[in-house]
Amino acid sequence: MDKQRIQVLLIENEPVFREQITELLTRQYAGVDISEKAHLPLAHEFKGDSPDIILMDPYQDDGDERFEENLSELKTL
Repeated sequence: MDKQRIQVLLIENEPVFREQITELLTRQYAGVDISEKAHLPLAHEFKGDSPDIILMDPYQDDGDERFEENLSELKTL
């Protein structure tokens, strides 16, 4: 039986965190494809690809001021 691969979009501005999260996911799950972007605006190149999972700290960049805006923007991916 073929297992479906999971598409993950990881949006994190700290390179160390991106590396650690990617390592953890690939070690724990054999069927995961991870695309990494440092900031939400860079993730728009994936628009239409519909990743299965989006991992992002919604407080990144401008902190609390962008929380709602970041969540709204994620819905457009």
